Amino acid sequence: MAKLDLQADSVEELTKGINPPKKLKAVVAAPKEDAKEKEEPKEEAKKEQGTLNESAPVKRGPGRPKKRKIDQMSEADAIRLHVQRNTYAVQKASEEAKKDVYASEHIFVEDGDEAMVETDATHRKEEWLELVASATEDRILKGTITSITEIPSAKDEDDPDYIPDFMAKVRFKTGQFTVNIPSYVLYYYHYERMNRAMAMDIQKNMMRRLGAEIDFVVRYVDEKTGTVYGDRLSALGMRGVKNYTSINGRRPNIQVGELVQAKIIAVAREYITVDAAGAEIRIPIEEISWLYVADARDFDGVKTAECYKVGGRVNVKILSVATERVKVANSYYTLVKATGSIKQAKPNPRLRYFSEFNPGDLYAGVITGITESGVFVNLDNKMDCVCKHPSSGRRMPIMGESVIVKINSKDEEKKFIYGSLK
Repeated sequence: MAKLDLQADSVEELTKGINPPKKLKAVVAAPKEDAKEKEEPKEEAKKEQGTLNESAPVKRGPGRPKKRKIDQMSEADAIRLHVQRNTYAVQKASEEAKKDVYASEHIFVEDGDEAMVETDATHRKEEWLELVASATEDRILKGTITSITEIPSAKDEDDPDYIPDFMAKVRFKTGQFTVNIPSYVLYYYHYERMNRAMAMDIQKNMMRRLGAEIDFVVRYVDEKTGTVYGDRLSALGMRGVKNYTSINGRRPNIQVGELVQAKIIAVAREYITVDAAGAEIRIPIEEISWLYVADARDFDGVKTAECYKVGGRVNVKILSVATERVKVANSYYTLVKATGSIKQAKPNPRLRYFSEFNPGDLYAGVITGITESGVFVNLDNKMDCVCKHPSSGRRMPIMGESVIVKINSKDEEKKFIYGSLK
């Protein structure tokens, strides 16, 4: 009998969890009277708790505030949510809405011929698919800045805490969709330090970018309404890291000292901003030309080879490269910080043409600068001739005026030419 008991115990151990023994159930069971006594206090506690809830509101404990729905947010907050990095939203139109969105007139095509003329509906469908691919795959697209608009704020302009925020409208391809890019993801600045005076400077900076071709990544697109929000900082960061950093031990595509063809995206009086293969570089006027330049713009009728326009192309020599991790509106970006020079990307004309100009010769030129030290005259975009101010009684020259210059002397060491106005 002892052996049989051992065998039975072994079987029970092997089958434990499949057919649990009855003796375990007996151990777990509790007397009915005790169970009732335990349940009664719980019911009384619930009644007391219900009375407390009705009489006084329960305070919310510490923690994150309750999230608001996007349709309950202000437009500025909703846009900020739409353009957050590592998120995207694609709102597809219903079948009924698609009929209206892609409606077009019937085009008759003869047998054997193909429809070669594209309609707005076909353009819109193609562009929609490209925008969706950008949103879902971080594909970089291109567009042109056409206008700057202010984002509606929940605060009134008279409110002391009111700070205006701006957004660029970007034309994508045929213009079926307009991409909206807020200033803080159009280019990098210290967004957390924003104040009203800084906002006005940002608006001026954005105005200088009108007509510029930029890259962007889509963060939100609505097929029915055509609403699109984009992010340029993400596109800039991806291109910059790809071209200026070493990936898997490979040599970077661009190193210090090399030349890069850059796109001009902003022109001011004292600087030019370029997009050099993913690095946004502000080039000061001193690094624009070997010759004297008073204004980088085509300004006051001064037309020389050193005047630039938004949308143009220019070669830039990279002088330094560094990467920076920045935070903008709850998103992090790795951007390339670089310095560059336009004048160092080409030969110094003083070294090449200095010997062509001799004392006593007369030359035609254009006045490009009037300073305390003299009048700068550009001689056929080859050399600058520094002339004395006219003597008393003579009319003062003006910027952009065509004049005749007589060469008086030359400085062989500094490669300067001095003359007088005729």
